[in-house]
Amino acid sequence: MLVNAGLADLAVESVEAYEAAALTLANAPERRKALRQGLREALKASPLGRPAQFARDFYDLMETAIHAGPVKP
Repeated sequence: MLVNAGLADLAVESVEAYEAAALTLANAPERRKALRQGLREALKASPLGRPAQFARDFYDLMETAIHAGPVKP
């Protein structure tokens, strides 16, 4: 969801990375202000703001994954 909202830098994979991202955001008052002022419109303009298209894309992705079969280690 964060990637679709244009916030890929906040999509992290570990507790440590989450803490680092949170600290970075906490120390960026202008970015927080911009997020408060523009996030709603950014979400509307993103794939998340177009639920029918998002659902079709997600369905297509799942269909592709199913036909590809299991990932081998």
